[in-house]
Amino acid sequence: AEVPGETTDGVGTVTLRAGFLKPPGLAPGLAAPLVSMAASVDSYGGTLAGSQTLYYGVTSRAGDGTEGGLSFIVRAAVPMWTDTNCVTLTGLSFGSGTTGFNVYRGEWPDRLRRIATNQAQATEFTDAGLAPELVTPPDENYDHANFYWRFEQQPEVQALLGSADSIGNPSLSMEPDSWRGMTVRITRGKGAGQERTAATNSATVIGLNRPWAVAPDATSWFVVAEAGWHFAVRAAASPAEFSVPNRMWATVHVTGRAASARDSEASAELSPVTRWRIAGAGDQTDAQRPSAPLFGLAARGRGLVEVTGVGFEDLGNTRTVLAGTLTLYCWDELESPSAFELGVDLTADQDTVTLGIAGHGMPGRFVQIEGEIVRIEDVADGGMRYHVSRGVLGSTASAHAAGTSVYHLQEMRLVMPFPRDFFGSPASGGLSFPAVLPDIRIAAAAFTVRNAKGDSAARATCYTQTADGGLRTGSGGQFTMQVDGFVALRTDAAAPIVVQERHAVRNVCAVLREAPAGAPIRINVRQDEDLIATLTIAAGETASNVASGFGVGPLRAGAQIHVDVVSAPQAAGTHPGRDLTVMIRL
Repeated sequence: AEVPGETTDGVGTVTLRAGFLKPPGLAPGLAAPLVSMAASVDSYGGTLAGSQTLYYGVTSRAGDGTEGGLSFIVRAAVPMWTDTNCVTLTGLSFGSGTTGFNVYRGEWPDRLRRIATNQAQATEFTDAGLAPELVTPPDENYDHANFYWRFEQQPEVQALLGSADSIGNPSLSMEPDSWRGMTVRITRGKGAGQERTAATNSATVIGLNRPWAVAPDATSWFVVAEAGWHFAVRAAASPAEFSVPNRMWATVHVTGRAASARDSEASAELSPVTRWRIAGAGDQTDAQRPSAPLFGLAARGRGLVEVTGVGFEDLGNTRTVLAGTLTLYCWDELESPSAFELGVDLTADQDTVTLGIAGHGMPGRFVQIEGEIVRIEDVADGGMRYHVSRGVLGSTASAHAAGTSVYHLQEMRLVMPFPRDFFGSPASGGLSFPAVLPDIRIAAAAFTVRNAKGDSAARATCYTQTADGGLRTGSGGQFTMQVDGFVALRTDAAAPIVVQERHAVRNVCAVLREAPAGAPIRINVRQDEDLIATLTIAAGETASNVASGFGVGPLRAGAQIHVDVVSAPQAAGTHPGRDLTVMIRL
């Protein structure tokens, strides 16, 4: 349980109350019972699952409820194929002073829990699938319990990647080596309870300092926690109470270890670990849908789009957020230039867009006109007119002249998975989600997330006010054409380049080794007979203007790229410049 608190200097804390059951005391003079080491296993008559090994122990019980020492541990191998098994312990024999007996069972000989209490003395006992209690066998060394805590760094996620000495998940986006030295714990599934130290990590996989004893598989889930434990409290009776920093929505691990009067502790591997999400004494579940998320979007070139900085103004109702949906409103640059334009002027307050030729827009779709995005509400006159909502998706309504290009936007959706309890954890600060979407221009994006209660409201961001009218992804690479020596007027100043694959042009520019003097140099770059860009290198400069390739149409497979020098200094006392390089970036 959790209650709020505050230190004397006003720093927020949270008090955790950890309830626990201490092992029963050992009755002096009460002998441990005898039991046959050969258990009888029957495939029918019970509910025990097959294909497992179980361990049993028996204690004598006195009239006052105290117990004697534990018997020898009996191993029972339950066969596979059926889940209707039962196990019978035979050869039971008890000493004087015994009024009944208790039975303990576990999947490990040192992790037994009580399944039967105060059974009448008998020579046999049958376990048909009894539910275990939260009680362990008597422990003559027990005196008190020591409690410790540590913060979780990476929330629980399924182990879909890994090997004997690694573990990971393809949806993770960890900073390389950010978890080095931290503790990796398998929380459930195959290999649960094991902990190893992270030696290194990539974006998706953590390498360990030593192999797992039991290698995890796809049923396993894991977390990353702090490297060491913080001592909390020494408790002789339940509950144990201690304070931890009030990092709202962070997950803390709590462990309790049995200790003797000399404070010698049980093994950490045998001691239970519980995960608790700090809510500042608030509700531990999501009561309603989450608020609209914050996010960032960047075009990294080479066709790469990266989502970063996903977060919330308020972390309430984000515990069960498991997925987000990013919708991109974009133009396919391989379709440039647009075949549609405004047929008449459009003022800032009009709600009807008139096209020069019939368009293919549909109600509910979006159109970009310069820096504004509009939503089509209705289509009239066979596609010649759109009734629209102006200035949507974060754009601003403004006036546009007749002849302005009209771009019918496509919608692309990306789904981002999140582990439970991800937001508020240290790992959420380094989140990035890359996607390869070449040769598009993103006009706007909208992001929603879903928790157990439903979808959040969408948060939209508009990118049309950039120099390119949106975020252009490109496809990566470039064509480079060089002209050695002095620059002179010439058609095909460099050997033409043949285009192998269709690409959108990101931009075009040129540089010189030696600047011209007395007059500028002008260069035309064309695809076959179609002009791509006109570049100018001013007198005294070595670099040209950078010409955007948006709207000029893509490079066509099989087409040739030509460089023509159409103007260069030629008069006496001038210098034409030297060693020209023209670059077409994709």
